[in-house]
Amino acid sequence: AILHSGEKFSTGNSGARLALKSALSIRVAANSEVRWKNAEELELIKGSIYVDSGPQHAPLTIATRYGTVSHLGTRYRVRTTEDSLIVGVRNGRVEVANASGKSTAESGQQFKLDKNGQITRESVGLFGGEWAWVDALAPNFNIESRSLKDFLTWAATESGRTLDFADTATESAAAATTLHGSSEGFLPLEAVAAILPTTDFVARYDGD
Repeated sequence: AILHSGEKFSTGNSGARLALKSALSIRVAANSEVRWKNAEELELIKGSIYVDSGPQHAPLTIATRYGTVSHLGTRYRVRTTEDSLIVGVRNGRVEVANASGKSTAESGQQFKLDKNGQITRESVGLFGGEWAWVDALAPNFNIESRSLKDFLTWAATESGRTLDFADTATESAAAATTLHGSSEGFLPLEAVAAILPTTDFVARYDGD
């Protein structure tokens, strides 16, 4: 479907994913309501959205009843409730502006702005928990004729993790390994579990 300026849409029991020509992408959680203003501005009326600003860090302003959210090249989620605005940052830096001033959050941080303008700041994990719905709406990665390194980089990025290779030789070998088949229908880490055993590589999860 195509959205036009000023249109409002709601998600039901499943979420949605929006793709912009700027390469910025937006994921909308279930039971959310959004008003689309233009390619650089939207209003989150209720529920949650996740923003990936893309390789060129395309701008986006998100209006809410408690303040305006903007970013400086990042991946983050925004949730509005009856009495608060909650912003969690996976990567980059996010700014929220309202009548009381401006506040920022960076990677691994989350802050809550209540209806009285009070801010509560805390650390936030980069995967699991409230990120689960985000991962479930990740775009499919077409592995056919792509390198293993590209695939693992995608999976790490989409699941909030950091990819490290044992050494440069292993990284070079992963870049030279070409994949075939499909990962469609798998969540990012499910795809890793399904595809990695078909190669000569093994992986482990160490913390995040």
